[in-house]
Amino acid sequence: MKYAKSEERKGRKKRTTPNEDQVLEVIDTAARFGQSETAEKYYLIASLMAWGGFRAGGCSTLKVASLFNGLRDEAVFRKIASYKEVLKKHHFPENRRIIKQALKGMQKSGRKLVFCEIEEKTGLRHAPIPIKLFLEILDYVWTTRADFVRRRFKKRKSLPDNVFLSNKNRALSQEAISNRLGLIFGEARVPGSGHMLRHAFCQEIVRNLYLKDRALHGPFWQASLVLENARQMMGHKNVTTVQPYLDRVEGQELNLEGEPIVVVDPQDAAMMRSLNAALQSDKADSVRASLRAAMEQDNLEDWYEPWREYAAA
Repeated sequence: MKYAKSEERKGRKKRTTPNEDQVLEVIDTAARFGQSETAEKYYLIASLMAWGGFRAGGCSTLKVASLFNGLRDEAVFRKIASYKEVLKKHHFPENRRIIKQALKGMQKSGRKLVFCEIEEKTGLRHAPIPIKLFLEILDYVWTTRADFVRRRFKKRKSLPDNVFLSNKNRALSQEAISNRLGLIFGEARVPGSGHMLRHAFCQEIVRNLYLKDRALHGPFWQASLVLENARQMMGHKNVTTVQPYLDRVEGQELNLEGEPIVVVDPQDAAMMRSLNAALQSDKADSVRASLRAAMEQDNLEDWYEPWREYAAA
């Protein structure tokens, strides 16, 4: 008698999420991989995945019109005279200047992200783009992409509105993006593929949301709010997909001392990091005495919270 052998299940190889240094190495490699137009294009695509959580499909379907439609809903742009006309004719030099100035004004006010509509496997969603990256994409649209269009598309009626175009298929496909990023990861000697950049973004978003909620509410932070906010920003349908990222953050926190605090101004955050480092150095007593004197001068009292023994910026 012959007995059938049970099939061995081949588990999927789990790839670790790239750390910050690996993400930067992939993006830097993309910026110098291939000819200048192609390198610039994939530098922006890799950046969208790492800093905006885009999937390859989202990068493929990103439209020029979506960029400016997202700006139409911003209060800063609504204050501009004839703002609809400015955004419609965005390629005019004067309108470029106005758009850039408004975006930089948003940055100074503390805004970090703008949102635009993209289509991915989960459907339409409003994806976040850091303002600094958004400005780089606009420069690409106004210069490199515009030059490519003049060379490649003789009949403007056939011009697709996608931000990223291809010599072969007009709009750059999801498959082409995935294949190219696979080569870039190999060149950078970083394990994984383009989708791992999105994983790095997801991990960072969950970490930031968690730390902010912990800083605001101490031990009364709510995991459900963190997960739901993260789900929306990532474009997931279910919070269970996000849960592993939060589990990883909580696991990492077990190895750390201190409690998070919220610092709104980036310059204040940099100063607090410097003070925190000084308070752990051989200058700690001197720095602590100076801080105490400054607090007494401004009539400030210690803000002690029972659940926090340390304050880490």
